[in-house]
Amino acid sequence: MINPHTAAAAQHSRIITALGSGLRALGDTGRSHPPKACKTCRNKVPAPKPQPLNPIFKVKAIKFGLLLFLISALFQSCAVFRRAEPPAKSEKQIWDEVRKECGVIHDFWGKCNITLETGYSVIPVTAEVVFREPDWLVVRTSGPMNIKLVEFALKGDKFQIYSPFTNEYVSGHLDSVDFSTAFKAPVPNIDIRTVWIRFFNPLPPDYKITNLGSYGGDYVLMYESEKVKHEIWVKSGKMRIERENIFNKDNELLGYYTFSNFKKRSGNIFPRKIEIGDIDGGSMLTLEFGIHKINEGVNESQLNLIVPPGTNRIYLGGF
Repeated sequence: MINPHTAAAAQHSRIITALGSGLRALGDTGRSHPPKACKTCRNKVPAPKPQPLNPIFKVKAIKFGLLLFLISALFQSCAVFRRAEPPAKSEKQIWDEVRKECGVIHDFWGKCNITLETGYSVIPVTAEVVFREPDWLVVRTSGPMNIKLVEFALKGDKFQIYSPFTNEYVSGHLDSVDFSTAFKAPVPNIDIRTVWIRFFNPLPPDYKITNLGSYGGDYVLMYESEKVKHEIWVKSGKMRIERENIFNKDNELLGYYTFSNFKKRSGNIFPRKIEIGDIDGGSMLTLEFGIHKINEGVNESQLNLIVPPGTNRIYLGGF
């Protein structure tokens, strides 16, 4: 007598075996290798011959490989070019060539858009900029509908500021005033005279030079005063100043100027975009010049601030 439990177990085993064989056969249909022949006829199943590669595919593969090689070689050559060091030059040679290439601006008049960016706002205004050598600079700002905002003038180490909104006229010594504190304005607390000197009349700072080297194809000159360090970047080949970083004695970046979008006019190379950044104060001032005139003369009326009677005058010394 057959034990029903043994028969059920045998039936279950045959089902599992058949299911496994079916799954293996199904898997074999998706594989690239040939199915196995039975033992009695294995020798009768010929092995598949390898198919020759399509000649067209061969050509395309060779072209693609050649293209990758050329691209790789191009990138490597560009990297080598970027790392190429400029020819060695002395400090005097660098500044002489900068002045020769950029020229000297004796007087300047131009219109520009000014954008003041702080941590919480962006303030756009338009401005008229007037300069006459050696160090007289006037900026008149206006808002929408040509409404006059603030006018200020720099002459040597003295400044004047007139604001029709507050009905105030302030004058004083530039070296003794922190504008962002004294006037509660989020403007970069950077000596703006340095900005104009760098491109109006490029001369080395009146500080001790502590390093002259190169990086990425540019000349890098480091000057050190009692309080700060000035790192000036001169573009090799074009010999023009494109950046200046200002550090404290602990080599912490305090601020920077960048000059870009250069254009040649009246024999002078002029940067039509200037950025002035104050890292510590968290603000950046961008000037983008449109129409401008170089060395065509400016008259006295363009340089003087007109302060109407009744204005509250605050004297901090000077003028």
